[in-house]
Amino acid sequence: MEIRSWHGKGFEIEEEPGFHHASWHVQRIAWSILALALLAALLGAVGGGGPLAKAEATGGPADPVVEHERFPHYSAPSTLRVRVPADTARNGEVRLRVDRRYIDGVRVESVTPSPTRVEAGGDELVYVFAAGTSRPTELVFRLHMNTIGRVSGAVALGTRAPVRFTQFVFP
Repeated sequence: MEIRSWHGKGFEIEEEPGFHHASWHVQRIAWSILALALLAALLGAVGGGGPLAKAEATGGPADPVVEHERFPHYSAPSTLRVRVPADTARNGEVRLRVDRRYIDGVRVESVTPSPTRVEAGGDELVYVFAAGTSRPTELVFRLHMNTIGRVSGAVALGTRAPVRFTQFVFP
């Protein structure tokens, strides 16, 4: 091992190029990870705002549009918006079927507008709302997530095929 004096002032410091190279490599990796984490946060990939924070799911023009948070946090307030297209009400009612597994994984704080009734059936809950036929209706579910990890849900109008969506709940 070669010993060199530092700036010629009598200090003798051992230089280990292998150690310095490894240290710089680790630092570059750490800075890269930090930059990626910051970028993910700015884009909304860990909750909050940003273009990745929210998503929409729909099946077709006569199906509802489900707007949801992609990355909600456990026990934090979250919102699920369901936009029901015009002319989908039958007999002055909109019947929204919601997957029971999804409902079991959340705590529903409120639904706006308030449903006229909620019907329980096998693997789903049916929220019944009074609605006109000429205008689209927006249903807002305010909830808290009760589970951590990947959560899948589905909503459907009447007897139509469900619109599926997925969220990842952070601790």
